[in-house]
Amino acid sequence: MNLSTMKYHIIPFGCQMNRSDTERIRTVLDSMGYIETPRDDESGTVIKGIVSCSVRQKAIDRVYGKIRKWNAAKTAAPLITFVSGCVLPADREKFLKLFDLVFPIEELHALPDMIRHYGVPTPESLSPSIALEPAESAAHPAPFQALTHPAPASPETSGGPQVTPPIPRQPARQPVRQPARQPARQPARQPAPAEPNILTGLLEAKNLHDPAKRGEAHRRIEAFWQVKPRYTSKVEAYIPIQNGCDKFCTFCAVPYTRGREVSRPSIAILDEVRALIQNGCRSITLLGQNVNSYGLDRPNQEISFPELMRRIGGIGRETGADFLTYFTSPHPRDISTELLEVIAEHPVLAKWIHLPLQSGDDKVLLRMNRNHTMARYRSVVSRIRRILPDAALFTDIIVGFTGETETQFQATAAAMREFRYDMAYIAQYSPRPGARSARWADDVPRHEKQRRFQILSDLLLEVAAPANQARIGRIIRVLVTSEGRKPGFLTAHTEGRIPVRIQADPGLIGEFVDIQVTGARPLSIEGALARPAAV
Repeated sequence: MNLSTMKYHIIPFGCQMNRSDTERIRTVLDSMGYIETPRDDESGTVIKGIVSCSVRQKAIDRVYGKIRKWNAAKTAAPLITFVSGCVLPADREKFLKLFDLVFPIEELHALPDMIRHYGVPTPESLSPSIALEPAESAAHPAPFQALTHPAPASPETSGGPQVTPPIPRQPARQPVRQPARQPARQPARQPAPAEPNILTGLLEAKNLHDPAKRGEAHRRIEAFWQVKPRYTSKVEAYIPIQNGCDKFCTFCAVPYTRGREVSRPSIAILDEVRALIQNGCRSITLLGQNVNSYGLDRPNQEISFPELMRRIGGIGRETGADFLTYFTSPHPRDISTELLEVIAEHPVLAKWIHLPLQSGDDKVLLRMNRNHTMARYRSVVSRIRRILPDAALFTDIIVGFTGETETQFQATAAAMREFRYDMAYIAQYSPRPGARSARWADDVPRHEKQRRFQILSDLLLEVAAPANQARIGRIIRVLVTSEGRKPGFLTAHTEGRIPVRIQADPGLIGEFVDIQVTGARPLSIEGALARPAAV
């Protein structure tokens, strides 16, 4: 087999964290000599993988659709399939029967060894000259030490990938090691509670806060973070600062797929920020399931999230670099006045807040175990408007959650009118096995969820339109990120991440430019260069 035809194809589903994880998987496969292809059907593709999302049933349905197609193709050519990312125990058990490799993302360092056991050629086996370790960088010293030379560990403390026999070639059967981190499971015969109990989530959180387990979680995910990502864009980059979540919202599967909260060392985060801006990156997004709690798992060892943001702001001042820093997602319960004041102080910290609402009704928020009321959420929004008056406000909303009445849904609609979001990501509730709410009746009919989804979608257009209309005629600064769908046009976004379409030379991609707004839609704007720009 020709080395130039040995390709791999990866599909990330779900959130930005999964896309960031995919960048590290690319690094591993690149180091083995494989070449990425964006096409699923390209000849010579010997590895196909999915970074899964168990948070929504729709994403899981897409996984099954892909693997059925890939397994059918194995009769014609050698192929290894894998799945990683956010995978619930119930989904993992099913995936083990369908994919060749099923492994938690923090066990990425074992992927080369897993691939070598399978009956397809590898580039390194055909060409010993291929280097397994990429060049080191100041931001990521020896990134592949953990990848190619994992430290020995005992069966009691070390989790590992779960491997299923390959199709069609079957090597010697490998031992299957069970992951050290197992999601909390309830006894099979435990009856579902008549009414959701908010204390249950707190008890589950306490059980998963065992110091030994948290220490093991730190070790495993830090080995993964040492792998330098192959960024998909030179303009925008995602930096994981945290993994897992301790909040235990009853609708959410993240604590059961990613485990407890683990904060990445701030020195590594700040080094990555410096390296990115030195290479011309203009937009950086810090990722975490709950960025506000950054550092709390390392008391007296790590800085707080406001302090992390302050130091990134300091990098901007020290270097004079022109970039914007975003973060997602904060929890309304934890967002602080200090954080907002830090953002206001530093120009490189974007005036943009993604503040999940989920529901506008206190009783629904209680069933969701969100640990805040609408009064508290309203107080946070009030502080944002006071300290960051020009900030764009984004949110997440779930419609049709278990037990949601029409009156409770209308409270959510009223909240959207009140807060006048610039963007809202609206989802129809789907129970996920492992999440607490999966034990309760999914009692809002699908057609009713769709109706409520459509009402909020229409309402979003109504509340977001005036702010964009008010921008017509104004000169604003935008970041040009890519070529647009229509020839001759470019895609950009404002500091508040409002999408912008402009007609300009592609040489401006990666630059901040001033435009005059010439038109507006409810969720986007159009403009023309305010003055000629040097390319």
